[in-house]
Amino acid sequence: MVPGLGSAICPKLTPTEGVHKILYVDDTDCVVGCRRLARTEAILAGGSSGAVITALDRMSAEIPEGSTIVVLLPDRGERYLDTIYSDQWVRENLGDISQHWSKTVKEA
Repeated sequence: MVPGLGSAICPKLTPTEGVHKILYVDDTDCVVGCRRLARTEAILAGGSSGAVITALDRMSAEIPEGSTIVVLLPDRGERYLDTIYSDQWVRENLGDISQHWSKTVKEA
């Protein structure tokens, strides 16, 4: 449903060796990741970037304190203003999930 995610198809170029962990995220996770990134860091990113942020959030307990983290945000969000960043689109397609991105980082 979230535009830009390729219908969950794993590209043929995806490496199979050296992969530490695979995390699966759904459409709601992508939207929440995007909205939280916009709210906390003022970064307008696309759906796959929201997936990256959600995965990072899920792994945060495993990351040693003081670590340096690098994430790649593969797309910008201006193409998603009518979908991921539209409150009406989100409500119509995913329900009322605004409580997920309205939390502060410490509350999440």
